[in-house]
Amino acid sequence: MKSYFTFLSRNKLYTAIQFFGLAIALGTVVLLTSYARTEFNIGNRQPLSRQLYALGYGDGLGMTVGTALEFFPSIPEIKEWTRLTSTNETDVTIDNNYYQAQCMAVDSNFFQLLDYPLIGCDRNKVLTGTDEVIISEAFARKVFGNENPIGRTVKYLNQTPLQVIGILPSFSPTELLKPIDLLLPFKLQEKDYAYMDTFGSTQIFVTLAEGTTPDIVSRKLLDKYTSYWDFWSKDESGNGFLWGSTLTRMDEIYFSPLNRYGPFRQGTQKQVQILFGIALILLLSAIINYINLTVSQTGKRAHEMATRRLLGDTAGEIVLRYLAESALFTTGCFIGGCLIAVIAKPYFEYLLSTQISLIYSFSTVAYMLLLLVGIAGVSGLIPALIMHRYHPIDIVKGNFRLQNKQIFSRLFIIVQNVISTVLITLGLTMAVQMHHLATLPTGYNTDLVFVKAWTLGMTHDKQVILQERLQALPQVAEVALARGLPFICGHNGVQQPDEESRSWLHLSDMDSAAFRMLGFEVLERWSDPLPGKTWATEETCRRYNLSTDNPHFGKDGDKGGYTYNICGVIRDYRSLTALSTPMPDSHGVVKVLNPQTNSYNQLVRTVGDRTEALAAIRRTCREVSNELLGMPKELEADYIDDYLDKDLTREKNTVMLVLCFMTISILISALGLLAMSISYTEQQSKRIALCKVMGAETNGAVWELSKHFMALSLLAACFALPLSIKAVQTGLEPFYNRIAFPWHLIAVAVLTTVGIAIVSIIGQTLKVARRNPIESIRTE
Repeated sequence: MKSYFTFLSRNKLYTAIQFFGLAIALGTVVLLTSYARTEFNIGNRQPLSRQLYALGYGDGLGMTVGTALEFFPSIPEIKEWTRLTSTNETDVTIDNNYYQAQCMAVDSNFFQLLDYPLIGCDRNKVLTGTDEVIISEAFARKVFGNENPIGRTVKYLNQTPLQVIGILPSFSPTELLKPIDLLLPFKLQEKDYAYMDTFGSTQIFVTLAEGTTPDIVSRKLLDKYTSYWDFWSKDESGNGFLWGSTLTRMDEIYFSPLNRYGPFRQGTQKQVQILFGIALILLLSAIINYINLTVSQTGKRAHEMATRRLLGDTAGEIVLRYLAESALFTTGCFIGGCLIAVIAKPYFEYLLSTQISLIYSFSTVAYMLLLLVGIAGVSGLIPALIMHRYHPIDIVKGNFRLQNKQIFSRLFIIVQNVISTVLITLGLTMAVQMHHLATLPTGYNTDLVFVKAWTLGMTHDKQVILQERLQALPQVAEVALARGLPFICGHNGVQQPDEESRSWLHLSDMDSAAFRMLGFEVLERWSDPLPGKTWATEETCRRYNLSTDNPHFGKDGDKGGYTYNICGVIRDYRSLTALSTPMPDSHGVVKVLNPQTNSYNQLVRTVGDRTEALAAIRRTCREVSNELLGMPKELEADYIDDYLDKDLTREKNTVMLVLCFMTISILISALGLLAMSISYTEQQSKRIALCKVMGAETNGAVWELSKHFMALSLLAACFALPLSIKAVQTGLEPFYNRIAFPWHLIAVAVLTTVGIAIVSIIGQTLKVARRNPIESIRTE
């Protein structure tokens, strides 16, 4: 091995490029393999993960509080069931200290169907009454420190005393449930929900009798739903809001496309597959780079190997030497990659908004060893076989270098350029798509603060207290009241008298001050905008054929009137957030709110520094909350443009990862091409020197050395084109608001790749071409 280390020390650039490319790629693969393994295991670690099914409907997951009690007794195929529901930022008081906690309420048989460890209590006899609570280990440490929390009192909603009976250890990264602070009795919370309403609020797990299929139970439940609720549809053909019946197995919930507003985590399978695929492509690029550079350096070690053969080494011993050297170098790269993975893990977890478990199980270790053996074997065997083809006398005569046709160099250049082109195309496309979403016009003023104030009470007398206190702040110019706002509105169903299917409205309802502050552009005014009247957009007018002669739409139940009476037309604006997918046949309207009626959102126009104004608004909200509720509760308050931007955080972080991979690929490609050009030009230096002696110009010599690389880069662009198109289509598919197909970005990616090749090659070829021909001939 001494000669091998001597060779590496004399070829530092070659060694650094090989180690950097392979170590980075292996580290990325280790990290994203662990990420993919974690993601695909979420929800399947429970013993009954393949026997538990969650109830759902249409495109949603969950049902109502009373669904199980009302329907299950008459369905013998349902063997057991348990319910759970969650609330975010619930108010609790402990030892006169106020906290906001993540709570989940469960039935008393919850721990009999789901195997979560408990400390300090019997899992079969918990949460049977309404005065008990189980506290999470992390929350207990935050509140009580090193003290024993069992037996202590927690005041739920500042009024209901609950005794801590047990401790729930922290969930693992593969757990389906979101992290929680408090586990409450279901009986304590069920009174807060309508018995057979608020669909999706309650998650219900069921186990089925032996021999029963989910389809059988789903059909029976659907019959129950349609007979109980007259608005329930068997399918989505009528564009209804509530339809169908589903049973989703527990280990399939995480990647399920069904909407969920409860305790379950949600992932995107396509994102995991794309990131893992990019990591594998990056590894392939690094491996090809490593193998090709190893092959390209065989000429420098040819005399050493020829000498060993002349001294008695067999061809088999030469092959084993190459394999041993490759195994040693690959192992070093893998160790470096593992260190890179450990260092980069927090950053990846931040970007992916998840926990990554670096699990070193037997299977994981086996796969990694197999990968290392494969890389070491191929990268060591190929140069060994090349050397094996030649007799020592051929190498001494120089025939080896003359007959080396750079086959692997050509393959390397093509594959590396294809990979770089695809990744550059995908990275640029995702960056442009994110910019498109971030700058998508809204049609209303977003330089306003909105405050979610529903916890203070929705009545006018409660809301006006906060409104007046905010209005008194020197940083506030104006405050208005609202219920629905364009970016946080729902879907209201519309049934036209002459239509069978239902259409939908994105209904914003606010007082006249809020309407003016948001800056909606009034195009036509048909009547006075009195409370109860509605402004319709241009698109909505076209959809429902609205005019001054027909200023209303939407059947008002059995009363014979119309639900929406139009007072005028406003310019089209965008409802929901940039990432939201609206329901089919949905349209925007703004309803004029009576300021004396219930409201739960407030709009604030500020003056001066935004940061200072927002801090003052949040401080005032805490003060009013403490006065009205007895707790300094944090109300959600943010500028609209900041809120819309935060909604893109996850997607922006994913794009950042793709750009990181793109950068790594470019570096590996550029450095590999640089090393290849050094090796190739050194091999061709004698020929170039002879050409110059015969009168060739420097420019001609540069072109002679570079034209093969350029031709291969253009050939790679042809191979990369269909792959880039497919990558762009896959990347843009999840977005409802997506850019037009970016053909120009594919062209930019190709030019960038070719430009990288030119920059990587021209410098070295120019150096060799300018060299004194006598020096090149003398070294030969």
